[in-house]
Amino acid sequence: MTLRLFHTADWHLGHTLHGVERTYEHERLMAWLLQTIERESVDAVLVAGDVFDAANRPTEAQALWYRFLVEAWRRVPHVQVVVIGGNHDSGARLDATDPFLRAMERLHIVGCVTRRDGRPELDSVVVPLRDSSGEVRARVAAPVPARGGDRHRPGDTVAEATRRFFGSVLDRARARRSPDEALVAMGHLYIVGAKASELSERRFVVGNQSAVGHRNYNLQIRVR
Repeated sequence: MTLRLFHTADWHLGHTLHGVERTYEHERLMAWLLQTIERESVDAVLVAGDVFDAANRPTEAQALWYRFLVEAWRRVPHVQVVVIGGNHDSGARLDATDPFLRAMERLHIVGCVTRRDGRPELDSVVVPLRDSSGEVRARVAAPVPARGGDRHRPGDTVAEATRRFFGSVLDRARARRSPDEALVAMGHLYIVGAKASELSERRFVVGNQSAVGHRNYNLQIRVR
């Protein structure tokens, strides 16, 4: 049986454009997402960062997020949702509701790098993805980028800490998956060589400290 994934990112719920609220546009986006999830019988929705536009998101944006989840599960009861935090999200705020929502076994949120005895909990960011029959068909490596406080070696840059952490998560995912399971990797990163849009309504800070090269990961994609 196949596994149907719906990859998304950068919803930026709560965003305003030059002072104009975009609630209506986001409502239409959520309606389109729900229609597509139902029409395509999606097994898992992946959100690769920036669910919200700001750490202190408006109440309307938070309500829209929860309504989306409830409606998605009403239309496609088995659908899983896997979310990683982005640079606009508050990782702690995303994680706050994760234990409650994960009890439903259909939502997995990774907002921050969690640690036990000073070491990252890698198993918490390797998520099994199941098809409509309940069989595990893939493992998704869902790490969040390292921030300044996550550097655990003297002299580490944020990019180097991120590279090392992502590599560790991918190694753990490879170890956990069976030969017939796919490996899916998520990320929300600045990439070396990226250019900021001159038409953006807000200031961008793009530099080499947090940028991650695309050749830093030993990730091979095979299509069968």
